[in-house]
Amino acid sequence: MGLATTRGEGSEKIVLADTGEFLAERFEIAAGASLALASEAERARSLFCLGGECRVTLTADGEQNGETLALAAGELIVVGPKVAATILAGAAASLSSHTILPALALD
Repeated sequence: MGLATTRGEGSEKIVLADTGEFLAERFEIAAGASLALASEAERARSLFCLGGECRVTLTADGEQNGETLALAAGELIVVGPKVAATILAGAAASLSSHTILPALALD
């Protein structure tokens, strides 16, 4: 059985593992394309750029404007619970994402 894959306009989300408490995904985003990740109520998300470059806009629930960060190959950011992320690829970008309950990751 293959991995669960969702294709969007210029993007692909591949689920590598999902236990409910832990979710591992890979994102492939074409140059100039974007991918929106909804906020998680309780889980934090790490985004590691495997290759390429992108800009990530982080927007807290209930806010209109977010903060935008550059993310290049080899760099990592952590997205807290109740924060949405929109990824815009400059060059084609590959990202690894791990979403986990903070108590599992930090305790």
